[in-house]
Amino acid sequence: MPAANKLDGVSPEMAWAELMRAGLAGNAAAYRQLLEAIAPRLRKFAAHGLSRAGIGNADAEDVVQEILLAIHLKRQTWMQDQPFLPWLNAIARHKLIDVMRGAVAEVEDYARVTLSTQARTALSGSAVTDVIHLLAELIENATTLSPPFTQVRVSGETVANGFAIEIEDRG
Repeated sequence: MPAANKLDGVSPEMAWAELMRAGLAGNAAAYRQLLEAIAPRLRKFAAHGLSRAGIGNADAEDVVQEILLAIHLKRQTWMQDQPFLPWLNAIARHKLIDVMRGAVAEVEDYARVTLSTQARTALSGSAVTDVIHLLAELIENATTLSPPFTQVRVSGETVANGFAIEIEDRG
């Protein structure tokens, strides 16, 4: 078991923060140990998020890999004097927002579209492209069929049996 998972009087968050600091300082072994230590938490997060969204857990590992990649790409943004866990949770949470933005980017009249979500869930990696295209088609319909001076609002929220995305227009 990685040392970062052994409590020994130190919270996992403190241990993870210390490993992240070492990784940022160039210690590849500490960085690898951090990723191995947080992976089980990310697996639970992905499985729970997929379950809440009404999607099976078969793709949870794809979500974990996407989050780990995002962590790697954004690791320099973590401020070492700040708690590690909120930073980690924010990265995981923003994966779904990225999907919604990808859909809006495919819409010709994207300037009329506003996004709003406080999502705390993830989307399966294998479903991302299909969801982007589906949302893009619905948002395109909303901008095409509503008066040109109106806004189209896209919002998302966790609901009892999953995740709901609402597209509101005046058409």
